[in-house]
Amino acid sequence: MRMLFPHAGVASSVRSTWEAARELHDVRVAGGGRLHLFRLPIAQERSVLQLLQDEDMQSKIEGALSGGIESLTGVLHTAADGVQSAPADGPTSLGIVCGSLSQDDVSRLAACYLAAFRQDAVVFPYFDVPQVLPA
Repeated sequence: MRMLFPHAGVASSVRSTWEAARELHDVRVAGGGRLHLFRLPIAQERSVLQLLQDEDMQSKIEGALSGGIESLTGVLHTAADGVQSAPADGPTSLGIVCGSLSQDDVSRLAACYLAAFRQDAVVFPYFDVPQVLPA
């Protein structure tokens, strides 16, 4: 992607991967009322997209990617922040979340993906969002 987009190679790569993963996760967790890593509240998605424009973040991403699977699982281990998760296959509910994802929610997501990578499983962790019923 760097050849096509010299000033946004990493951001373009992450964005295209994000879109493909979003579609796959949406299909597997059956849509409405659920959040997952690739379908976040709009404010958090905007924050991620802004972060991808940061040159320091792009360098960190490139470093993690060039380090291979061990480097990437290391990033997940750090993000899991001590949270443990049993390996699962397929859609996996991580409970209910109201509003934006908290740091604890992100740690649980990372732990879920880390357990799946270690067990060579395919997991689709998601959070349910409570629906507000009209009065």
